[in-house]
Amino acid sequence: MDNLESKILELGNKVAEGLQLCVPLVRAISANTLVVQIFLENKDFQPVSIEQCSAFSRELSVLLDVESVMPDVKYTLEVSSLGINRPLLTLTDYRRFKNHEVKILTKNPIDGSKTLIGKLVGVTTNGVTIELTNQDKQVVVDFNNVNKASLDLIKNLKPQGRKNGK
Repeated sequence: MDNLESKILELGNKVAEGLQLCVPLVRAISANTLVVQIFLENKDFQPVSIEQCSAFSRELSVLLDVESVMPDVKYTLEVSSLGINRPLLTLTDYRRFKNHEVKILTKNPIDGSKTLIGKLVGVTTNGVTIELTNQDKQVVVDFNNVNKASLDLIKNLKPQGRKNGK
């Protein structure tokens, strides 16, 4: 995380604290206009409402301007929840979502695949164990080999017995 993202995260956490929220992820993406993406979670892990995102956005916008975090820079502030397929970013996230469906993309293949989908059945400080979907097999994934990890809850929403939700 660069200095700008760190400063935004610091200010975002100040705002979030008063709203009973937390900020697990900030992204600053440079394009023609700087896009600042902030992702929120409720401290009680309930879904984040549009009203909470709006309140957070209003308060943070004022604070970013008052603190001159991005003086003379045009930017767009995007505030949202992490969504149903939220990324797993910390050891706490992995522990919190144990026994949930996950999708992990690895840096190096495990049993010939870099994409692992299944139930997160074990978590240690070094890695995770996944019970692979539609296989009677578990694999251990070292955190050093994780490229990207997220919940894979969408598949649970598809009607049973149908392909592609049709």
